[in-house]
Amino acid sequence: MSTRAPSLVRHLAFLDLSLLSRHDVKKRIEVFSLSQPGHHSHNWNRISAECLSTVYCLTNQLTAYNQKVMITGASNGESINSAKQTDISQGTPQTPRYRTVQSLGPDIVQSPYSSFTQKSLHPPRRGQNGQLKVVHVTKSYVKNWFETASANWIEVLKHLQIVVYLTNTFPDFDQGMVFRESQLQQWALEGLSNLVVASYDEDTFGVVQQSLPDVISALFGLHSALCKYTKLNQRPTSIHTKSTISEQDTAVYKLQNSVMEALKTAIHRIVARFGQHLKGIQLSTEDQRKLSQFFNYIE
Repeated sequence: MSTRAPSLVRHLAFLDLSLLSRHDVKKRIEVFSLSQPGHHSHNWNRISAECLSTVYCLTNQLTAYNQKVMITGASNGESINSAKQTDISQGTPQTPRYRTVQSLGPDIVQSPYSSFTQKSLHPPRRGQNGQLKVVHVTKSYVKNWFETASANWIEVLKHLQIVVYLTNTFPDFDQGMVFRESQLQQWALEGLSNLVVASYDEDTFGVVQQSLPDVISALFGLHSALCKYTKLNQRPTSIHTKSTISEQDTAVYKLQNSVMEALKTAIHRIVARFGQHLKGIQLSTEDQRKLSQFFNYIE
């Protein structure tokens, strides 16, 4: 379950945790047992630490993405407003999106052979022996012309639609990177919540009760980040709006919903099992407000 392990091994470990937390009573008792000698809850501490680390990792990724979206949206709005004000005040049309061939200069239109006949070519110079030195000037001019022409054509190719499509990243790439381990995170939520619920009857030594506030706070923190992410990425619901949702966007939307459903199920599972006992846990004001919402089935 450690992050150092390969991705396949981690997925199999969390899948096994999800299955044993629901069906295997003997393994759950081993999770809640104490070490001999010393009487330490090493098993539960390691399992809960890995599950909470997965939850915190997703929370941090969502928080970073939400801040990026807010900063990008604010900067785009300011740039659009400033551009509109500039166009209105100056009365000039907007610049074209693609550069024309004429705007690249005469060197890109004319051939290199016609350039040699121009008067701008440096006149030949005579050396000490009276011979003309034209070869070196011609080679340097061809080299400079070739570099300039190549740079100009590269700029033109960069604005072609096919090149832009192949080189630029997809608009939903960042969202897909956030939920790239959504299945592992769902298994972590299921395994952690099922173990917490099972500890109500099977935890003889009360090892889970010591870390219960951390579990509740981590779940509520992830819930807040997911709710903010959903608000920032709301879809148009008007019937007059034509649907232009890509397949990748649909996949990201399904991953987001699956993680949210697994998270809500985990929280409701813990709230339904512990009931009013959760009110005796020391939580922040925001976590207590969310806890009351889940008590009243508002969420």
